[in-house]
Amino acid sequence: MKPQTAKSIFQYLINTPILDNEQFLHAFNSGSLKIIEIDNENRNTNFIISLENISILLLKQVSQNSESRKKSLINEANFHELLIENNLESTFVFFDKVNFIIIHKFYNKYNSIKVELFSNYGSSIKFARDAGIIVHSFHDRFSKIRKKNKYLSYYKPLLLDINTRNNLILKLNKIENINIRSLTDFIEKEEELFEEISKLWICDTIIHRDLKFDNFIINENEDFKLIDWELAALGDRYWDIAGFIYIFIKEKSGSFYTELNKYLSLTNLLAYANEFLNIYRTRLEVSEEVFFKKVLVFFTIMLIENYIAGVENDKWDEPKIHLEYQRVLYFKRLIENFNSSDFSYSSFL
Repeated sequence: MKPQTAKSIFQYLINTPILDNEQFLHAFNSGSLKIIEIDNENRNTNFIISLENISILLLKQVSQNSESRKKSLINEANFHELLIENNLESTFVFFDKVNFIIIHKFYNKYNSIKVELFSNYGSSIKFARDAGIIVHSFHDRFSKIRKKNKYLSYYKPLLLDINTRNNLILKLNKIENINIRSLTDFIEKEEELFEEISKLWICDTIIHRDLKFDNFIINENEDFKLIDWELAALGDRYWDIAGFIYIFIKEKSGSFYTELNKYLSLTNLLAYANEFLNIYRTRLEVSEEVFFKKVLVFFTIMLIENYIAGVENDKWDEPKIHLEYQRVLYFKRLIENFNSSDFSYSSFL
């Protein structure tokens, strides 16, 4: 069965014995049951099911018959199994391995972040601050879990592993694009630089790997929660930190981001990013130099890899390709001085 509509989801939930059908039917009979399709992304179909005033269900299903997307959903289920085994809070309720459906339960009314949140500077700063606390908290908590590799795999950026880097170079040599050619030459020439940066990678916790506005939800008390752990892996916390900063500079498509761009001036973006970084660094208790140098380097690696993926997958038009390349060049020049006395992390923000 493939529930893709509110009606078919209702029928599916009635026939799912692991759920509290009594509560579900009571919500239906009282008229409080609501099934709402939320901002669906390419890889999943998502629905919020309001049961009563006290709880909601989030149902997520792979929207296309893709093995990689099925694998991602299995990975999210594994992540929550790991939390449950270690007596940590989990929203996980049920994973249907046949239809590739995962269901979460929240005991407060959480909703997607609305664009209006960013129309108010104070609310935006609060989001950045709370995000810093949330991300540091789960990194710290998950670093203490033993036998994490029982459920999750290890992750390392393509450019920081010699084998995947060499394979990437072979693939890039087949792409006829002057910017990609220049980047390929840089990657081949600076092998020692990438090996030095690779030594910074410490696989010490579980990382989310997909920190973006869409994956934070908010309740009536303006408390945020991070969801969507499909890409969770064992890795370096600084990759998540760099990833969160990346969402503030990455130009995205879609109605949400079209509206959002009205409120995200460069000045405000820098303020939000700095708020997040300073909150996280204070809790991590490391020096500014150590912290910002590593964030800058990983951010640049992420920028290069995402640029390559964007060109390789024909995601962008020519003006976009040129704009993104100028950004890559700026940060590439910064990390070229990684081992010299001229290196300055203050150029980052």
